[in-house]
Amino acid sequence: MRYTNLLQLLLWNRQSLPMECRYPQNVQTAKEVESIIVGYGAVPATIAILKGVPCIGLSEDDLEELGRNGSSFTKTARRDISHVVGYSKSILNR
Repeated sequence: MRYTNLLQLLLWNRQSLPMECRYPQNVQTAKEVESIIVGYGAVPATIAILKGVPCIGLSEDDLEELGRNGSSFTKTARRDISHVVGYSKSILNR
């Protein structure tokens, strides 16, 4: 049996982070966290809605996009997902 760890990272909103946690350090940190999870035998799965499509487990390109443009993404709650998907927005789940 393999465990999956859904990652809801707060590494993307550049305005709320100290300088040392902004791009490219936020992407590096996300990759390190995923690596640690793999080391424990689980599957990391960072979650987001990108251009209206729910994604579980992001590619390196997706992580880079989030790292560079994190402040332009909307953080949302479960109740708002249908609205975000319907309007094809990009968000991070919290």
